[in-house]
Amino acid sequence: MQPESSGYLPNTRAMTDSYLNLHGKMGRKWREFAFRALLERKKKFEQGGGASSSSAQFDTKLIEDVDGEVAFFHCAVEVSQVLHVDLASAEEPVIYVTDYTFNPDLFNPADPAPWGLGLNRRIVKIVLEGGQKGRARDLQAGAMYRIKNLRLIKRTGVKGSFGRLGGDERLIIAANDREEEVQALLRRKEKWKLEMKRDGVSIEPAVNSSAKSRPPTPETSEDLTVKQVIASTVCPNTFTIVARVTDFHPFDLNQATYLRCTKCNTNLRRTWKRCVDCDDMLDTHSKWFYDLLLLLEDDEGNNIMVSACNKECKLLSGLPPVDLIADKDAFDRLVARLQPVIGNLLQVHDAYAKPMVLPVVSPKMRFTIESWIAEDDRWYGLLECTPL
Repeated sequence: MQPESSGYLPNTRAMTDSYLNLHGKMGRKWREFAFRALLERKKKFEQGGGASSSSAQFDTKLIEDVDGEVAFFHCAVEVSQVLHVDLASAEEPVIYVTDYTFNPDLFNPADPAPWGLGLNRRIVKIVLEGGQKGRARDLQAGAMYRIKNLRLIKRTGVKGSFGRLGGDERLIIAANDREEEVQALLRRKEKWKLEMKRDGVSIEPAVNSSAKSRPPTPETSEDLTVKQVIASTVCPNTFTIVARVTDFHPFDLNQATYLRCTKCNTNLRRTWKRCVDCDDMLDTHSKWFYDLLLLLEDDEGNNIMVSACNKECKLLSGLPPVDLIADKDAFDRLVARLQPVIGNLLQVHDAYAKPMVLPVVSPKMRFTIESWIAEDDRWYGLLECTPL
């Protein structure tokens, strides 16, 4: 301080000494306390990642759980064929997303666009600003994304809440289908479809009569992908997929049957011919069953294993299970029945012993499969396969 200058001395104390002289003292401990509090706030800020990674501080929420008390949140959403990316918006690039949950604060248009059918108050409009604008063109239809730092905003004169994303941080991230949040989203989507079907609500755009009269093609039919079949939460259920057989089990096709005692439910050795424990000398309880599995692969490269052993399977209809090693004619009939479906897989298996590798050549077909629960697991069985 300079002579004759003015200043402010906070937290000072005036007192008298033994000679009754008045003097003052500045509170140093207060200054140290204020400085320590500042350092504590700085430490917490740095541990939180600072402004550049503040998204780590926010919770992951469903859209239905967001209310006026929530500022920012993370979510997993779908930008699919029923939603929309508007790059020509009058304001900023806009995306429309959903996680298939209901929020009464969202806008409910009286005449929804075709991509919004059945999604009343389930669609969030998100305006992209700043560094987020250029990322709108990278969004792919049918893909799942995790969105960080999203906030639902209510504004006077605007119907319904909407979202806004800004800044340069990557806030829209492609999600892995194996992530728990994405699996939960797919389950909600299946539940939503069932609710719409139950309530008689159409989720398909209206088409003219001439379009309805055309026979279905692979592009317009109700064929599902393997990923959609596996993601379905309805079981038992029936599905139709377009795929081809890329392998089968057992490796040697003449092992595709087994002997079983239906009395004690025991699989028997092939050489036994009958169950010794049950003294089944008249072959009353010893029966042959099929053990044939087909590995199907769709155009997306995803696989699903299906059983061809159920009674409803038309592929093996009219071919009773027998000992395929002892009965050569029965084996030849089985091979002739499977050949149009499995292609050159018999030659592929034979080539492994040489050793050499042959590419699999099998036809693409339409497979109808069913699902069921057994032993706390989901199983799939083949019902029918037809050429395209």
